[in-house]
Amino acid sequence: MNKIFGKTRINMINNNKVGKYLLYALGEIVLIVIGIFIALQLNNLNEESKNKKMEINLLYGILENIDKDITSLQHHIEYQTYRMNAYTILLKAFTDEYIQSDHHLLKNAASAAYGIYDF
Repeated sequence: MNKIFGKTRINMINNNKVGKYLLYALGEIVLIVIGIFIALQLNNLNEESKNKKMEINLLYGILENIDKDITSLQHHIEYQTYRMNAYTILLKAFTDEYIQSDHHLLKNAASAAYGIYDF
């Protein structure tokens, strides 16, 4: 391919067709610039596609973490409700003789009120 184009250049210069040669050279430069532009566009599209995939993976990870946090918070709310009921029983024990006499209920309420739960 280079031999054909090389011969064309040499023939144009030898025949005093410098204007045509310059036009030919300009055409080659334009083709090279267009080729580089296309290569850059393809590279940009490839990078954009990679970034989209990474973004989607990160968003799915965030969604998964949020789901885990929601589940954990629901358990935390249930446990704190259970503890609040235990505190209520312990407070009522000061005035309610039935609760005072139920040692099993008091023991369970005291152990539930004593627990610590961190999120």
